Amino acid sequence: MRLTRKDGKGFYYSPEYNWLLSEEGMHELDYVSLSKVKWIYKYGWVRKKDPANSAKSTFILCREVGQPTGARFYMDGSDCSGSQLSEKSPAFLDARPLYADSTFFLLKHKNEISEDSQYRFTALDQRGKVMWELKEEEKSSLILLSIARNVPGKVFTYSIYRHKDKLILSSPNYPYRYRWVEMPRPDIAITEAFDLTTGKVLWRYSPNAVNLSE
Repeated sequence: MRLTRKDGKGFYYSPEYNWLLSEEGMHELDYVSLSKVKWIYKYGWVRKKDPANSAKSTFILCREVGQPTGARFYMDGSDCSGSQLSEKSPAFLDARPLYADSTFFLLKHKNEISEDSQYRFTALDQRGKVMWELKEEEKSSLILLSIARNVPGKVFTYSIYRHKDKLILSSPNYPYRYRWVEMPRPDIAITEAFDLTTGKVLWRYSPNAVNLSE
């Protein structure tokens, strides 16, 4: 079954095997092989750069059919080869994706390009709408503060994952600051959880008996 989007882009849908492919994808795959594979939906937040300002980007959520291998969610893809699920997001300067899934997208960005401009964090829902934004003075998460400061990876590493309505941030080597220089502390591990809908920190835990205040 051939479907056509409002912008004229064509797709093919099979009710029998429940897959949706772009015309480009149909040229690359044959129908026989498609019928033998259990296909799944994959989701991606695709970046669209402003032609007049390459530092400015918007994002849209896309869904496409793929094989059940590799990542089911991806960030910052180059094109929406499947169905567009969200409206275009607001424009962000120097946007850097941090976490994405089919209903939530977290990125850090700036409001202006300058040396003293601070990174802030914005969360989008599956419609591309802003759920919440954390400015510099509102960042109660210690890990987000270090991410905003662009602490080098050799000093500070972290991971972000989702558990139901919470986002979990974890670092095995949370850094401390000495005379405004980030210093590695491999003996300090820290985990934080914050509410997915508000961005508020719910709890913080460190197995080390240390003072984690700024």
